[in-house]
Amino acid sequence: MWHIHPVREKGDVMMRDNYRAVTLLCTTYTILESILYLKLLPYAEEITVEYQGGFQRGRSTVDQVFTVRQILEKCWEQNIFVHNLFIDFQTAQDTVWRKEYGVKCIN
Repeated sequence: MWHIHPVREKGDVMMRDNYRAVTLLCTTYTILESILYLKLLPYAEEITVEYQGGFQRGRSTVDQVFTVRQILEKCWEQNIFVHNLFIDFQTAQDTVWRKEYGVKCIN
C-alpha cells in the first residue's frame, strides 16, 4: 500500500500548482523490493550484452558518449567522412528480435 502526500514547494498555499506529490511506500514493500533486486541481479548481469552501457554496474552511458565523441573528433581531424546511425529502441521496440537473449515477447 502506498500513500500520496502533497508537499508545498513555494508560493501561495491555496494554489494547487505550488505543490508536488510525494509517494510513500510501505516499509515491507521496500524491503521485499531490495531482496528481489539482489536475488535477480546476477541473472540480469549474465544475460545483458557487453555493449549495454546504462544501468549496469561498472558501465556508464557517459563512457560510451565520450568514446563516440573521441571517434568523431579524430575523424574530423583526419578529414575522414563518418556516417552515424542512432536508433530509438523505445520507438522500435516491436521490431527488435529478442529471442537470442532468452526474453519472451508478449505482443
